Amino acid sequence: MRRLRRAGGTRSSSLCLLLALGAMGGSPGGSSQDDASSTTCFFCHMDIVIEMKINAAKHWAAKVRCESCHGRSIGHLDVEDNSIKPEKVWTDASVHGLCRKCHPGPFRKYASGRHGKGLEKNRGDQNARRYPSCSGCHGYHGQTPAAAIMAKCSSCHTSLPAARDVHRVGPR
Repeated sequence: MRRLRRAGGTRSSSLCLLLALGAMGGSPGGSSQDDASSTTCFFCHMDIVIEMKINAAKHWAAKVRCESCHGRSIGHLDVEDNSIKPEKVWTDASVHGLCRKCHPGPFRKYASGRHGKGLEKNRGDQNARRYPSCSGCHGYHGQTPAAAIMAKCSSCHTSLPAARDVHRVGPR
């Protein structure tokens, strides 16, 4: 989107935005006031907003929007070159603080398990990469399908009853 804005000016960007909005059936989140921040973000982050609306439909339906995770980020909104980052930027190691607010049950099970304990013990260390986090399995803006999560787990583990238990996915 930025490339279009620089190369083609505001009209090309606006046309692209209107076409994308039409393809989505309206604005990125509908017409409610709650969606204003996501509509603003949509100008530069069209792919992320669309991915979230499609692949994280439960989050979208629960009114989780850009501002919910990244804060108001006024400074970020004022620059096109991303030189000012959003107020809150999450990493695999820190995203648990965000996820556990709405998902306390799965977080407790994760935190008391080997992966959660390993990540906490090795926080900031290179070994921390060996321990999956919320976003490491579920993705950041869109939700990774359950089958893809299980396939990722299977790359290290041959038997996954604990993962099926915690997340209620896979064969029973």
